[in-house]
Amino acid sequence: IGRLGQLLSPALPVRKEQAQRGAIAAAADIQKAHNELVHDVTRLYYTAVYARQVGVIAADVVGQVELLTKIGRDVLNSATPGTMTKAKLDAMEIGLRDARKLLLTARQGERQAYAALRELMAVQDAAVRFVAKDKELPMMAQNVPVTEELVVELALCRRPELALAAAGADAFRLEVYAQSAIRFRKTVPTLATGGDIKAREVPATVRDPKLQYKPGAIIPEMPPQLVGNQSDRVARAMAYSHRADAVFEKARNLVHLEAENAFYEFDFASKLVAEGKGKFEFGRDLMERIKENVDNPKAERDQLVGGYVQAAKAQSDYVEAVWQYLLT
Repeated sequence: IGRLGQLLSPALPVRKEQAQRGAIAAAADIQKAHNELVHDVTRLYYTAVYARQVGVIAADVVGQVELLTKIGRDVLNSATPGTMTKAKLDAMEIGLRDARKLLLTARQGERQAYAALRELMAVQDAAVRFVAKDKELPMMAQNVPVTEELVVELALCRRPELALAAAGADAFRLEVYAQSAIRFRKTVPTLATGGDIKAREVPATVRDPKLQYKPGAIIPEMPPQLVGNQSDRVARAMAYSHRADAVFEKARNLVHLEAENAFYEFDFASKLVAEGKGKFEFGRDLMERIKENVDNPKAERDQLVGGYVQAAKAQSDYVEAVWQYLLT
């Protein structure tokens, strides 16, 4: 509406600039939702694969331990029990229960992961069943060295939360100009008139001594209208603008902290994978040796059961380490 509209509303050019910042903020919000959805689906997909892989290990353990326990039970009830005692059989029964518990936990985790995947993928029919294509967790190829500086730099350049906070800070600065453009009115609407800027969920600070300290964000503040003469309204708008600057600075600090923590978790997980790979190989070798001694009448059955369960735990620990590595 050109100059006529500007004569009727002197703040109109500034409102147009604020509307552009609002479009930037909306785009950043959509990008944030997109990133979170991709992350959640990827996480749950690999969680389902992880649970299934652990379930395969647990099923093998249950089968072998059931066989060993049955042999031990038959030997104890025979006329020549030898070194088999009730205490040893009880230890074998305990190992069998531990193996079954691992299998039940894996199957429950797999069901929960698929249920969450159906919800994320908007599959309304609970009868729809699908299975993850991967049978085992993949080891990701790392062609570029991942450093703390690289992770922090990428986070500060790409996180849509910073674009959202920066657009908000710009819009709040423009509010100062919008209020100064109107001289003779005692009540002037602000950028908050058309919506609720506090509707967005802001993470709160966590100071529970049992949990990791997690700082919270600053909530932006702007009333739907400012009251007073021009200088009073401008002063109030400047105060809210300074708060918006603090919101952006706090958001930047939080992104920086999250990136640092993410790298530390990644570095820790990668070291666990390296350590766990050796345990996995030893566990697999131990399982093979135990299988070779299943029919050996001189072998201590309770020791075979304990060794087999221990070997399976070493393998499942490695699979869990790979899962944590993928998540980080």
